[in-house]
Amino acid sequence: MRKLLIVSALVLFAGVAFGQTLTKGSVIGVHNYTITLQPDVTMNQFVEFWKNNVIPEFEKVWPGPKTIVMKGDRGEHKYGFATISYFESIEQRDKIYPTEGDPDDAAIPESLIPIMEELGKYIISYEDDYTDYVIL
Repeated sequence: MRKLLIVSALVLFAGVAFGQTLTKGSVIGVHNYTITLQPDVTMNQFVEFWKNNVIPEFEKVWPGPKTIVMKGDRGEHKYGFATISYFESIEQRDKIYPTEGDPDDAAIPESLIPIMEELGKYIISYEDDYTDYVIL
């Protein structure tokens, strides 16, 4: 029940944050990351890099989907990092993520390789616990 309330709040927040109506058939991707940072990097530095560099580069390559970045403040994931992504349809989501999980390295466009390499300056590794929700 608690997870349902949290997911409901996140979906409602996503609709307000993106300033658009959540339409039937649209997809909300909720990603909760566990990040292992490089020793000299703070979570704030990583989040700022992700928000100001990674997301804009992804949006250049794949216009349409919108992503917001969040960091934990309280609760189970107090020190965590999460994103909510909004796709207008399953088809739009599938153009970027044709299968479950992260895109294959082969599917990552060459234009994103530099930003992904730069990401290695901030993190050692990450785990992505996610669920995509289709609006009914």
